[in-house]
Formats: sequence, structure tokens, C-alpha cells
Amino acid sequence: MVVAPAVHRHAVAIEPGTAVLALGGPATYEPSASEWIERARPYIRSDPARARSILDELRAARPGSPGIEIGAALLALGQGDVEAARATIAELLADRPALAGQLAGDCDLGPLVAERP
Repeated sequence: MVVAPAVHRHAVAIEPGTAVLALGGPATYEPSASEWIERARPYIRSDPARARSILDELRAARPGSPGIEIGAALLALGQGDVEAARATIAELLADRPALAGQLAGDCDLGPLVAERP
């Protein structure tokens, strides 16, 4: 249901122990690339084909997103190809150096960012 932002909302659950959520945001909401990356992450090592399929969805939905390269680097790492991951991250950060701080905090990609000159 679409409700104007100024409208007061109120809800009561019919059954005990039930939570009611009211979520809102602009109708033009676009998910971040991290939505796909975090969906793919659990499958990167155990089911790389599934992870790749999820990352392909990202590529189709957000073709210019740096998340595509981030996903590719994570997939490479998951397959043991550290050099490919390193090259992907280096190329990404050459184009978008501002992402270095964010990627430095990633448990998988952080070490690759830290080793850059």
C-alpha cells in the first residue's frame, strides 16, 4: 500500500507475539550492489555457479556498478585465484580510489587493499 509520508500510521497485530513492521522509503528505491554481493557471498566457495548467477543479476540490473568488480574479486578469491582478485581490486581502485576505505573493512578483500602501495 502506498501512503503519503505525512500520514500517521498505526497497526495492531491480531495474534499475540506477532510483530508489525511499517517500512517506507521513496518509490524510486534502487537496491545497492551490496544486496547482490551479500546474497552471493555464502555461495562463493560452496556453490560458485550459484554465486556467479546472483552476480550476473547484479550485472544486468546495475551495469555500471563497482559492485560487479567487487563480486568478481570475491568470486576469484573463493576459487583460490588470489592474483585475479588482486588485479580486479587494483583496477577498481585505480578508477575509484574513494572505495579503498570501504573495501579495507571487508573481511575478504581488506587484506588485498592493505597490501597496495
